[in-house]
Amino acid sequence: MTACAIAAWELCTWANVLPDYLADALDKLLPATIDADGFDMVERLIFLGLSGLALACAATATSAREVGLRTGDWSRQLSVTAYGFWGMLLTNLALTYAATWWITPTDTDATQTVPDPSAGPLWWQAVAYTAAAAEEIVAIAIPVLLMRTVAEHRAWSPKTRQVLGWCGVAALAAIRASYHLWLGPLAAVVAVVAVVEVMLYRRFGYLIPLMVAHCMMDTAINIPAAVPFVGVAAFGMTAVALARLVPEKNDAGVSGGTV
Repeated sequence: MTACAIAAWELCTWANVLPDYLADALDKLLPATIDADGFDMVERLIFLGLSGLALACAATATSAREVGLRTGDWSRQLSVTAYGFWGMLLTNLALTYAATWWITPTDTDATQTVPDPSAGPLWWQAVAYTAAAAEEIVAIAIPVLLMRTVAEHRAWSPKTRQVLGWCGVAALAAIRASYHLWLGPLAAVVAVVAVVEVMLYRRFGYLIPLMVAHCMMDTAINIPAAVPFVGVAAFGMTAVALARLVPEKNDAGVSGGTV
């Protein structure tokens, strides 16, 4: 099982490295037919595909439940999606706004070498922000599985496990921020958002809802035309989450506990 989990992590590594090599190869083979947007699209799709393959390997090594691929209880999954969406969106917006008081944001249009999906056609943006959900596989699900695998074979005290758990959260936040350094100091915002996600994953154990929440957040921030649709979905999920917090009552009108 450990070997399979490590193999899954290797696939995640290749998911980050291979697209660059493929883009260079395409540039040499078809320099006149594929533009920068096309290269970027190929890279994102390969990243998503290899990350999905890595997740499948990890699920095979353990179980789908162990990597967050849980089924059933759809109201709970919708609730976790709502928690993830609002948690990531509000954290992102609040910290980004606060950062403008302290730092001058990096001029990403002039300094970044990666094409900006928000400047491209709608179909490109849709694929780009869907592929971004692979980050939850690479930077949350599989690393957490590896950490748990190591912890299972160590006789650590509860306090040591708690300290190492928080160290793991910090490490995963650093991983997420490491490939957003082109944002300059605002990469710290990405790190804090990553902490929110990791905490939600550790608390609820659902992966797909967090991936959906990530897509919704990126879409709401970068595609103005999609905001009404994302808003309707988010408020619907929030209504489900709030309904779960209302105590059920039995026939005698006595509360029977929260849902």
